[in-house]
Amino acid sequence: MNKKTIGIVTALHAEARPLIDYFNLKKDLASAKFEIFSNDDIALIVSGIGKIKSAVATTYFFSQIDPACAVNFGICGTPKTHYTIGDLIVINKIIDFAGRREFFPDMIVKHGLIEDQVTTFDTPVTMDMAVELNLNLVDMEASGFFQSASVFLAPDKIATLKIVSDYLELDHITREFVAELVQKKLPEIDGFIQRFSAAQSKSDGVFTDEENILLGKLINHLRLTTTQIHQLRDWATAYKIASKKEITFLSEFLHAGIRNKNERQSAFKRVRTRLGVA
Repeated sequence: MNKKTIGIVTALHAEARPLIDYFNLKKDLASAKFEIFSNDDIALIVSGIGKIKSAVATTYFFSQIDPACAVNFGICGTPKTHYTIGDLIVINKIIDFAGRREFFPDMIVKHGLIEDQVTTFDTPVTMDMAVELNLNLVDMEASGFFQSASVFLAPDKIATLKIVSDYLELDHITREFVAELVQKKLPEIDGFIQRFSAAQSKSDGVFTDEENILLGKLINHLRLTTTQIHQLRDWATAYKIASKKEITFLSEFLHAGIRNKNERQSAFKRVRTRLGVA
């Protein structure tokens, strides 16, 4: 499997399925150890429940796709009633309860979402325990993912995104309920991934935040290959430096119909021409 722009690690297939459909990811039939799905830029692995499984899957995953950045996505519980079921949270601190260790993702992206800390447990947590420990959010994977991901990537290239699924009452957590929660938040999840992905390949301040987001959207819309992504950024950088003009005109290509490889190649050639490359 080729290098990917972003790798997503989920514990449950119910968490993954809406993302697989949304990003049009295809199953890697060559992977027998874990379920892996991908397109040209995004790859997703289903790790199974628990921090050990998440750590093992993340290590295997990264050895296969060598991602530029990675996101752990999944559900979490909370004892805090100010949270609403379905809230999407960017994690700014991960606490491994059993290991008494703390980890700090270096979130440099402006995202507009709620930020909070999550505590990873080896077993499900009761409301009484969470209240006694004054916990904010709890899950069973984040610390395992982060420890493994940080072997391969800098902290600013690792993110954890959680969706509140329950107030520590697990009896109503079904696959259908989890998938519905994720489905409702897909635009926000996509927006975060676009910003996070774009920030990783920021070209030394050449582009504004809006231009980086536009490039990220264009890369995903045109389903560019890794080589094409680098070419696009090189052409756009050269254009902006030479012309001292913004590249916002490239947004017209977000409406291009891309149904097959030929249409992608055709659109990519037009982008190249608009950026003044002979």
